[in-house]
Amino acid sequence: AHECIAALEVECASTRRTSEACETQHAAASAHAVHEAAAAQNSQAALVDAHERIAALEIEYSSALEASRGSVTQQAAAAARVADEAAVARSAKTALTDAH
Repeated sequence: AHECIAALEVECASTRRTSEACETQHAAASAHAVHEAAAAQNSQAALVDAHERIAALEIEYSSALEASRGSVTQQAAAAARVADEAAVARSAKTALTDAH
């Protein structure tokens, strides 16, 4: 009976150590899972911020492009006016030269 009790005590101690090791591993795994979840939330927040920044930059780019197009149109119109005025001035100069 004493040998049986001793054997059971050894087995019980071994089971207890195994159980403690499992609890330790479970706690570590839980802590790791919490850490991973927090990192995933931070990554998700960073991704949302990046998408919002991209959208803002696209709007800014679109506005700048429209302004640039308007500026090019205005410059082209001004250049055309200058060319017309130069043509008129050349014609006037030619007419004056011919008149002399």
